[in-house]
Amino acid sequence: MTTRSRSRSSSSVKESAPPIPPPAQIDIGASAGGSILENEELMEPDAEQQDILIPPVPIVTRFLTFVRRFVTYAKGSPSIKLSLFVVLMISVVLLVPFFFEDKSPNGTERINSFRRDFHILKTRFPAQSQDTMDKLWSDLSAALEESEPREPVSMILLVPSILISSDFPDCFAEVFGKAVNNAFRTKTPTSVLKLSAKRIMTHSVTDIHEELKSHFQNNKAVIISDIQNIKSPDHLTIFHAFCDNTHAPEKRAVYFFFVPLPDNRWEVHSPRNLAGVAKEILEELWLDVLSLDRIHPLLARVGSGSVILLNDGDTCATDYVPSR
Repeated sequence: MTTRSRSRSSSSVKESAPPIPPPAQIDIGASAGGSILENEELMEPDAEQQDILIPPVPIVTRFLTFVRRFVTYAKGSPSIKLSLFVVLMISVVLLVPFFFEDKSPNGTERINSFRRDFHILKTRFPAQSQDTMDKLWSDLSAALEESEPREPVSMILLVPSILISSDFPDCFAEVFGKAVNNAFRTKTPTSVLKLSAKRIMTHSVTDIHEELKSHFQNNKAVIISDIQNIKSPDHLTIFHAFCDNTHAPEKRAVYFFFVPLPDNRWEVHSPRNLAGVAKEILEELWLDVLSLDRIHPLLARVGSGSVILLNDGDTCATDYVPSR
């Protein structure tokens, strides 16, 4: 399904967004806060980047040569044949990991994979502001760095009233989530976990904990479509724990939180104060659920990343980025 939206300006919780350098400044080994491919052709992954595992042929060849010679020598000797059998069993145990080893990509490979998908997506969403794209690159690529990040990525997406009933916000977050998942190249097809307030509140806290942990075994991206509608203190603490900078079960997780933006709220704020807008909206909606001394720590975790405003004017399809 496709959707349409009307352009507005976008901003971020951070005071300044790192500009995306032109193609001439691109360093393929750049860190997560580095540059983005603009007009450069998408790079074809080399053999090392493919999911196809290349067996250690020299080791196998030497082993088979040894076996042939040993079989020739062992003819007619039961004891030597038994020894050969034992040697073969031990060798099989030692060689199996070479064939089935899961080669996880390193930080540079993850960044390069995400850069390719990000380049595609940036061209698909021309109505979204440069500030939005800068923040998406900066925050999401942080989850892909070689060293484990200090905390998960938590981004708030402010959704204007014209897009509230549209599929665009969900599709937009999903394709960027798939790009993050693809960078880790797991054995199973990637997927983005989508949780609504209704689904969260109709399951126990333990059930949601286990669902998230299971998801993170092969994927990283999660969409929470209406966190403002979670009216259970216990269920809200799920994200206090999973977005924490010390005890989060998965530090490379990426969370997209949708927050509706009423027209009257947008009109009384500066377009640059998106973080303040998101904070006020969530505070007001949660005051009948939590005290302020509990809301503020939760907001510090849920809103630890950027706040971006989705603009009207783009279409979206989930196959913009294929699952790998």
